[in-house]
Amino acid sequence: MAAASLTPEQVDFEEAWTGEFYQAADSLNWDRWSTFFSEDAEFTFANAPTVRGLAEIGPFVQATLGTFSLMSHNLTRFSFDVEKQLNYHSAQVTYALHSSIDPELQKITVPGVGIITKRFGERKLTKYEVYIDTSPVQARAKELLAAKAAAEPK
Repeated sequence: MAAASLTPEQVDFEEAWTGEFYQAADSLNWDRWSTFFSEDAEFTFANAPTVRGLAEIGPFVQATLGTFSLMSHNLTRFSFDVEKQLNYHSAQVTYALHSSIDPELQKITVPGVGIITKRFGERKLTKYEVYIDTSPVQARAKELLAAKAAAEPK
């Protein structure tokens, strides 16, 4: 028995929706991005604990987004599991730390994979998982903050 698949029109919709989802994320504006999440959504970012519901996701995302001046997703590949309602996608994600941390706004690009659970054709997700190694971004922040601390008079 062949696995269920999406029609070309459904694939176009899902890829476009995912692009809109990441445009909203890249705006660094939680109010805009939150419209893509259901009220009881779950969000897991890298090794952080899963946050559940908009009331928990919002503060987590706002704290994270507040550390960046830039975040940009370049989607590179999609795969869909119709039976499980999963949208798998990979991306090159570019970050620049907030100017208060990194006055040079150095861009750091890392590969990542996202998995979105939602009914195909609908506009709100119920689960979002991100698998990414942001250690190069964290190392840059740590380096700059250590240099800033060392330069302060004691």
